[in-house]
Amino acid sequence: MFLLMPVDGFRYVRGEPCRFKRDDLERAVTREFTRRPGLNAIVLKAGTLDDPAQYGECQMAINASDRQAFNCIQEGLPIHDGLPPR
Repeated sequence: MFLLMPVDGFRYVRGEPCRFKRDDLERAVTREFTRRPGLNAIVLKAGTLDDPAQYGECQMAINASDRQAFNCIQEGLPIHDGLPPR
């Protein structure tokens, strides 16, 4: 699970992460928390947060065409086989 955080709403309170970017991909993302080209948000993995519960409930399931049988999606949640339309 992950969430999108506006760039202006994100800051480190202690330390700095290691970052890396693959050289073999044309539109490679920078890994720390993910920074995608053209997206004015930072992609945060919920498991990296001290208290993920404070950010609310899941709003949608994406890339569901790749899900495995053990991946349970909450009933009533919008499901997208790929990324949702912009």
